[in-house]
Formats: sequence, C-alpha cells, structure tokens
Amino acid sequence: MGVWKVKYLLYTSILPHAHTSILPYQQGSMPVQVRIPTPLRKLTGNKDEIQASGGNIREVFENLEKQYPGMKEKLYNPDGTLKRFVNIYINNRDIRFMEGEHTPVHDGDEVAIIPAIAGGKS
Repeated sequence: MGVWKVKYLLYTSILPHAHTSILPYQQGSMPVQVRIPTPLRKLTGNKDEIQASGGNIREVFENLEKQYPGMKEKLYNPDGTLKRFVNIYINNRDIRFMEGEHTPVHDGDEVAIIPAIAGGKS
C-alpha cells in the first residue's frame, strides 16, 4: 500500500467526514499523481507533483484546471484539442499509443506532462 493511501486511511479514520471537502478529488473518481514540468509550475505554486482525479486523462486535466486555473490554456488549443507539443504519459506509456485523452486512469497511476523540446544544430 502506498504512503499516500496509508495517510488517507489514517486521516479518514480520525476525521471520517472531513475528507470529502479537503482532498482534491471527488468521490467516484480515481486519484492520480500528476508530474508538472518546470514551465507550468508557476501555476501550481512551484509544486512538481500534484494530486488530481478523474476517470480518464481529459477528466484529470479538467480537475487540474479547477485546482489551478490557467492550466487548460497551457495544455489545450482553443478548439479543445491537446497542443501538439504536449506529450502525456501514464506510468511511462505514451497516451497517443493508447486511447488518447480517453485513456482510463486508475488509483495510484502517475501521469506525466512532458513538453516537447526541439531545436539545436543539424
């Protein structure tokens, strides 16, 4: 059992009803760890990892936007599609080779946002 799960269980056993309004995820969705790249950390108060929830990647990002306004405009085009230079991984697997934004997430998954890097000498 992960450290966060133990802390959650301990916390909810001490204050059984407090967790419903304090934790950053909603009942019925899966909490995941989201790794935040350096360029987006100004939106998260310099946190490099945050917890968010959702049943799939799109829902996790919607939850991120609720917690950290401005995140959506950094990740999405105005038409609602993910920006081309934003790569998303779940447990080190690229979602482009899975179900894209509809890829399901599970309790304890790690989601990494990796901006593409280009340039250099040819």
